[in-house]
Amino acid sequence: MSDALVRPMEERDIPAVQSMFIALHEYLYELGSLHKLNPEWPGDYLKMMLDSRLGRVFVLEAELGAVGFICVTIPYVNKKFIADGPKMTGFVSELFIEPSYRGKAFSRMLLSAAEGYFKALGIRHMQVEVLTGNETADSLYKGFGFAHTYSNLCKIIEE
Repeated sequence: MSDALVRPMEERDIPAVQSMFIALHEYLYELGSLHKLNPEWPGDYLKMMLDSRLGRVFVLEAELGAVGFICVTIPYVNKKFIADGPKMTGFVSELFIEPSYRGKAFSRMLLSAAEGYFKALGIRHMQVEVLTGNETADSLYKGFGFAHTYSNLCKIIEE
């Protein structure tokens, strides 16, 4: 396998990233996510993220083109950060690697790109939500230095 590289998403990447975005959310729904993704939404979102103050999408490019991606967002609205101070946080909202490329440290490459992006903005904390039961993702993030900081609870309201 040739070397892979991480770079900002370009318009030509949108169809591949959209397909991976949908696959990721289908997997999360199967794991128990409460929300089923509208498959028409990612295309609009990814186009918006091409030149956004809200964050970036980085792609993992290999010989087949884009084979992974990470979406990162920042707390920014109306030309101002929503939150400020030493604990200002950037968010990893999605991370996906095509199955045949997993287990080769490519997720760490994407996380490093996210960390560099945040660092350049003066953001010193990264946050990610992991669905309960997604031990693979939990292990990945812990191995990259993330630690549990709070728990998100949900209750099903019976009719």
